[in-house]
Amino acid sequence: MGTYKDKDLEFLGNCNQVDLKRFADIMRFDAAGKERGSSQLMQRKDYVDNQNFLRNALPTLIDEFQRWGGHSVLNQIRRHGVCYRTILEDICDRLKVPYESNYTIEMVEQALVRKILMSFLLNSEDSDFKNFASHFDYSWNYGERGTLINKILANAMNIKPLFNIVMPLIMDQVDLYRNKRKEKKWYYEIFKEVEKPSDGGGLGKINVVLHKIAYPVVGAPGPAYRVIFPCTLSIIYMRIKCQVIQK
Repeated sequence: MGTYKDKDLEFLGNCNQVDLKRFADIMRFDAAGKERGSSQLMQRKDYVDNQNFLRNALPTLIDEFQRWGGHSVLNQIRRHGVCYRTILEDICDRLKVPYESNYTIEMVEQALVRKILMSFLLNSEDSDFKNFASHFDYSWNYGERGTLINKILANAMNIKPLFNIVMPLIMDQVDLYRNKRKEKKWYYEIFKEVEKPSDGGGLGKINVVLHKIAYPVVGAPGPAYRVIFPCTLSIIYMRIKCQVIQK
């Protein structure tokens, strides 16, 4: 399968081994730590040879991610998966995240993070909410959650709080799932919404004709959201981290 270049993922070349390994491991292993049956990473020489220096295997990692984002039969027809923006927008559409077609990739990512953060602010346990609010020097008493949400949102979506507070909160839930431990209800509800049966989305407008041709034969199981959703969150975290480091 050919590699589908993706300008929105070129920054991964600046990311460290720990973060790239998390990204790769989500695609390679399921929650029980077993090799995913559909993963092709161990069949790709540059990944096998560079597991301790994954920057050298970036084309393969990106290709694997794009492949998880598309329909397997359609991937074979077009010789690649779907681009990151298509995957990201498909997830946003499923979660009813508002965004515009002219948004930069960072703006779409932040819209998704805001949606997830709002789920936390509205649905987290009182103790978790109180601890989160304390990061912004807000005291909180039972029954006052609603009055603090807008104040928190006004500060939480700035780059440093995103990196230091918000994304660690989200990535902790990703890691809980990866290590077969129970994630928080607020995250589970978001994850469950993303995983609802697919309508064939995630293919991109350019691939609609291919989808209509293949549908009668292969159906429309759509992308593997159990893989691409946490991978997308990992990508967002790595991009924010790079932006903080550059500043």
